[in-house]
Amino acid sequence: MKITDILKKKKTFSFEFFPPKDEKGLEELSTTIRELSALNPDFVSVTDSDRGSSKYRHLALSKVIKDKTGLNPMLHLTCVNNTRKEITSALENAEELGIENILALRGDMGNFENPGNSDFSRAEDLVRIIGRTGRFCVGVAGHPEKHPEAATLQEDVENLKRKTDLGGEFIITQLFFDNEAFFAYRDLIRAEGITVPLVAGIMPVTNLKNFERLLLKTGAIRIPKSLREIMENHKNDKEAFLKESLAFSAGQCLELLKNGVEAIHFFTFNKSAAAKTIFKELLQARKEPGF
Repeated sequence: MKITDILKKKKTFSFEFFPPKDEKGLEELSTTIRELSALNPDFVSVTDSDRGSSKYRHLALSKVIKDKTGLNPMLHLTCVNNTRKEITSALENAEELGIENILALRGDMGNFENPGNSDFSRAEDLVRIIGRTGRFCVGVAGHPEKHPEAATLQEDVENLKRKTDLGGEFIITQLFFDNEAFFAYRDLIRAEGITVPLVAGIMPVTNLKNFERLLLKTGAIRIPKSLREIMENHKNDKEAFLKESLAFSAGQCLELLKNGVEAIHFFTFNKSAAAKTIFKELLQARKEPGF
């Protein structure tokens, strides 16, 4: 089912997975998918990867998820490591597998072995190609605190406008922790005439070292005082840190939902525990009047 059709009916919850690198990772992901599928997410996404023999493993993983769990997969496609022929082939395979949703991305240069092996330079190039097929619901990425390579947030929003004008039907944001930044971004893109659904990308912080490494890629992201205090007060107590950090994420999500956010997409890093903990509170909220 196309994500835009789901969004017309209700607020949605979804999870992101990535192809594992080895057998241990595959076992862990299998457990994660089994546990999170029990929560009945509205869709799941599978990230792109170019790690030698793992190229296109995300397509195979999408098929397994669809066939084994019945979940609705959204396939990531990136332009930095794909030729026009490879993109055409991936789209043909996706259609054969019954995949209806594609997230069109430029891709992070540092994540791929051959980032120069491409006929495309920008995500809008992919959106244009995918949109011409008329067979997929196309999502694009948004950056509430601007893409790290954009000169200004306004420039970044103008780039986003081009993507939606070319056929981007919904937006999934980069991670953020300050809801005020998200709300300001929502107001800004609406003022620019971008009317497609906006999905909030949420990353629960479960590991401080991994979090610090991630910030090197995402650029400047505001960290609310309450989250900074959790990091500082519990930096030497993993259990206490995790409990307080997940409580922060749950509170962040609830505030978003109460303020008209249409959908929440969790970056799981192939782990289930954090998402399950937060999801329990969101499911309870989903039952409340006015949700």
